[in-house]
Amino acid sequence: MSPQKEPISKRLKRLRDGRKLTVKQIAALIGVSPSTYREWEYGRAIQGEPYPRLAEAFGVSLHYLITGEDPSDPRTVQAQIQLIERMFESLKANLAMGAQATQRKDRSNS
Repeated sequence: MSPQKEPISKRLKRLRDGRKLTVKQIAALIGVSPSTYREWEYGRAIQGEPYPRLAEAFGVSLHYLITGEDPSDPRTVQAQIQLIERMFESLKANLAMGAQATQRKDRSNS
């Protein structure tokens, strides 16, 4: 399974195992009960705001923890650039349509 497709539950388990931490140890590091942390590894939705604490405890970026993507990977950077370009083009189109609608309204009021 590629890292981009890896569910966060599997990523948590892999990161914990890679650092040779027990469930009890990682739970103590981030301030939750071992049973809560174990449920996250089993796929239960993570409630609240533990993501920054998890990323810090595992020594990974918040972006990597959530997405499984390395933000310095050129493919990730290129995908982000393409997304921003598409959003920018969409914004320009919406602004142009708004400007045209305003011009039509002004002409009809004259």
